[in-house]
Amino acid sequence: MIVQRTLKVLMLVLATAVQGAAQQPQPPFTLTVTKDGGTFLNLKAKDAKLSDVAADVARRLNAKVIVGTSLKDEKISTEFAGTPMEPAMLALAPRVYIDYEIHKDVLPKPLGIYLLGLDDPDPSVSAVVQGTSQGLFVSGNTEDTGEPPKDAPLRIKYDKGRLSVFAKQQPLIAVVLAIADELGVPAEVKYETREVISTDVKETPAIEEALANLSDTVRVYVRTNANGLERRLLRVVIVGPAAK
Repeated sequence: MIVQRTLKVLMLVLATAVQGAAQQPQPPFTLTVTKDGGTFLNLKAKDAKLSDVAADVARRLNAKVIVGTSLKDEKISTEFAGTPMEPAMLALAPRVYIDYEIHKDVLPKPLGIYLLGLDDPDPSVSAVVQGTSQGLFVSGNTEDTGEPPKDAPLRIKYDKGRLSVFAKQQPLIAVVLAIADELGVPAEVKYETREVISTDVKETPAIEEALANLSDTVRVYVRTNANGLERRLLRVVIVGPAAK
């Protein structure tokens, strides 16, 4: 008799627990991020507010995620797993831009993600990646000095989307600023390094990688249009050796 009563009590407790769990509202979305040779997202969402999902993405990636005005009240229902970041973001919004920081021998780090509707304006180049008033700054294409001599220790050529750089025992600052000037992009020196480098890069289309590979102290900032796989160089910065 005692055993039967105990079983009844246990069954009642279990039934109550199951019923209580069933009555608890399910979260509108679950999100996880993995980083193993890249950034991959797992998302399951049903009628979830895009702005809430964006806030969780921002927290997990330690990046700024900006939702376009036209999508502020948008709700999404989607499910994917192990999806690279750019196609994952395209599952959330019709138009996506991502600002990355590129550093030698390190995976590109997303700094800004823009989730936009078809009618939202393009983000400004300084929406997330911004310069400072500190250090030497060059805006790019400050003057035209013509072709350098063929035996010059520093020679840079940019033509039809391909970059060639030859430097023999040249100051890193001089090389970076000269490349930025040739490309017409902002360059900033936050650390007055005395590093001297030699390099020989020939007609590479991978311009941001070529810049980042010049030194551990070089940071390159680019914007990717995830819809068209277009990339735009935003800024080049020389930082201190402690900034990893």
